[in-house]
Amino acid sequence: MEKDLADAGSMIPIKKDWDPEVEKRLLRKLDYLLVPFTSLMLLLAMVDRVNLANAVVLQPNTPDSLVNSLGLVGNQFNWATAIFAAGMFVLDVPSNFMVKKFSARIWLSRIMVTWGIVVVAQAFVTNFAGLMAARFFLGVAEAGLLPGVVFYFSFWYLPEERAGRLAIFYSMQPFGGGWSGLLAIAIDHMNGLAGMKSWQWLFIVEGIPAVLIGFVAFFVLLEFPHSPSTYLTEEERQVAIRRMPPAAPKSTDKTFDWVAFRRDATNPLTYYFFFAYFFAAMPAASGATFIPTVIKGLGYTSSVQINLLSIPFNWFAFLGAIINGLHSDFTRERYWHIVFPLSIATFSSLMTGIGSLNPNSLPTVVRFLFATFTAAEAWSFPVIWAYRANSVAGSTSSALGSAVVLLGNALAYFIGPFLFPSWDAPNYTPGLWTWFASNCMALIMITAVSFEIRRQKLEVEKPIGLLWRTGPSVPPSKM
Repeated sequence: MEKDLADAGSMIPIKKDWDPEVEKRLLRKLDYLLVPFTSLMLLLAMVDRVNLANAVVLQPNTPDSLVNSLGLVGNQFNWATAIFAAGMFVLDVPSNFMVKKFSARIWLSRIMVTWGIVVVAQAFVTNFAGLMAARFFLGVAEAGLLPGVVFYFSFWYLPEERAGRLAIFYSMQPFGGGWSGLLAIAIDHMNGLAGMKSWQWLFIVEGIPAVLIGFVAFFVLLEFPHSPSTYLTEEERQVAIRRMPPAAPKSTDKTFDWVAFRRDATNPLTYYFFFAYFFAAMPAASGATFIPTVIKGLGYTSSVQINLLSIPFNWFAFLGAIINGLHSDFTRERYWHIVFPLSIATFSSLMTGIGSLNPNSLPTVVRFLFATFTAAEAWSFPVIWAYRANSVAGSTSSALGSAVVLLGNALAYFIGPFLFPSWDAPNYTPGLWTWFASNCMALIMITAVSFEIRRQKLEVEKPIGLLWRTGPSVPPSKM
């Protein structure tokens, strides 16, 4: 199979008439600022997103537990987890257009400050209704962070430069999930301090940094290449503008173009990417919150054990995502860098499901390893983002493309919590088999994406506009 970068769209060469040393200096500056800072933002977002799962295992079976403090019964915890995604689903797409209208510096910092405030407010809820309201508004506040950063990078980085950097950015999500468990263990010792329970302290301690970093983001983040900057020299800023493909999004574009919107709304690729990411994200979305529950079902009971054993799941995703994303950029290939990790996750979820049917058929440590290996699907996520970002042209399509893909993520986070209802304990067989089915569907849908890209490339009258700055133009007959 031809490499996906060539396979994914037309190659349009750009005459490189600027000093390569200036371009290298520009990239170093971007890599020293944009990638680390947006990664820090996602790290804090993930810690705050999954802290409900950590909070629920603090002070277990005591009056000070979150469940007993708020009087949660049945699947109310599942609803509190899922409602967060409803807020994201409603506002992910509009939020991406706000990045273009107000700039990433203003809009991303707004996202951080507001979600940090809501996280702290969670510490003061007293019942299920209050928790539901707080979690919904947390989703509203955080909506747009992931697609916003993907969109933001498309203004600054070339298509072949994105997957590795998006992988580093995304890796903070599982990294944050891993560290949140350790932080929860430490904060559990604060139970009773100042008359507050440990789950309340967890929300306060993890919410305040988001507010502080949000204010810093306002002064640190760059806007767009066309905007004045004190961080970049004028020469570097001009190179940042000139090196981008003609159809790359620009701050000078219209914020919203109805023609582009209608074109994308009727393009099958929009829906293939959405469902590919939805199915790929489903196991990860439920795993991020319920991997402690799955581990508990393996026979581990103490909160320290459960939180510590949640770490390998997240670190496996963290390291694999970085390696896979960097290798995807290095080889200029996308499709197989999505299929390979999804295949690992599919086999692992199959074995995890088999183990749940008859727990004695596999040693506990083997079941734990297979459950950990299901996290491999997360390696594919930043590559899917890059694959989609490379298949659109212009600001409206870029904003819509990244947002719609990540609507699949929001939908997965809404449905995922219901895969592990309390009545399926301790083996959670239906949920684990749903992981397997979801991974299979993700493989089917990403293959449909690849075939649809090829099909559209063959239709010379309806190019999809995927632009690469290097390499010769490929005649349709050779694609």
